[in-house]
Amino acid sequence: MQSEMWMEAIRRRLFEKLGEGYEVEKTTALKNHGVEAEGISVRKAGDVLAAILYPRPIGGFCREEQTPEEEAEYADIYVDVLLKMYRGHGEQNDGLWELVRRMTDWEEIRSYIRPQLLSCMDHQRLIPRLVYRRFQDLAVVYAARTECGSDWGTVRIERPVFESWGISEEELHRQALKNLEQDGCFVQSIPEALGMEPLLEAGGAFLSAAVLSNRSRLYGAAGILLPDMLEGYAKKVEANLFLLPSSVHEFLLIPDDGQISIRALNQMVKEVNQEEVPPMDRLSDHVYYYDRESRLVEWRDEEEWELKRLMRKEGLLGAV
Repeated sequence: MQSEMWMEAIRRRLFEKLGEGYEVEKTTALKNHGVEAEGISVRKAGDVLAAILYPRPIGGFCREEQTPEEEAEYADIYVDVLLKMYRGHGEQNDGLWELVRRMTDWEEIRSYIRPQLLSCMDHQRLIPRLVYRRFQDLAVVYAARTECGSDWGTVRIERPVFESWGISEEELHRQALKNLEQDGCFVQSIPEALGMEPLLEAGGAFLSAAVLSNRSRLYGAAGILLPDMLEGYAKKVEANLFLLPSSVHEFLLIPDDGQISIRALNQMVKEVNQEEVPPMDRLSDHVYYYDRESRLVEWRDEEEWELKRLMRKEGLLGAV
């Protein structure tokens, strides 16, 4: 049996077992980095959003030579498993369903809104569906977030929902940053972030590479949108900062001592992304830069960077 036929058989049996009052449809969900996942959406009458189940072909259910009776038997067994997952999901995520119920009212949902950073290049199909603004080669998007037991549930803000609120994009952005700041973003030395004692350099000074994230470690890279976070750390180390995107959840901050190679840092980011960061968590493959005088985050290509560094060395330019 082909995958499309298999999915349709599962969809049909789910609909039959759930009965009236439910919409059960095949769907393709667009995940981070353009990953597509075929699933079956289940929406109860009156619910704003649907739950999506992701069936996978199993054993005998995929045999082309099976009889209609065998097909029905396998479908019943498999659908019972999916229904258990669906009902269990709802019971364990009351907080998420409550969030969904609040989505139609801006005043009720505003305290749940948080910003997220995504790569424009890697999310060309996803981002246009969302409310977003550009930040260098990244996009600031927005999501409603709530605790669901020991985990977090998030719902990204798509344009139809946003337009129903009757607010401006600027108000949405301000509220998201306010909530992010209240969450408690931080800049910690790498040992401190790992729960260890700070390390000392030979001269007795603390090593100054640090991690920027938020307390939940969920889309904490958006902390660079808060000016005081970068400004405060740059002032502390008395230097401009290289910003290395560890993932969508955090940045690594390294003070610019005038000796660091931008090419080496870019190469390091690329290697870490390829070897250690799951594709759905990757932010970008290059370094950003914070200038403490302009208080701006920039992305400079390697040729421009090396030219400005040479000009500064020759006394033809101030700080890079």
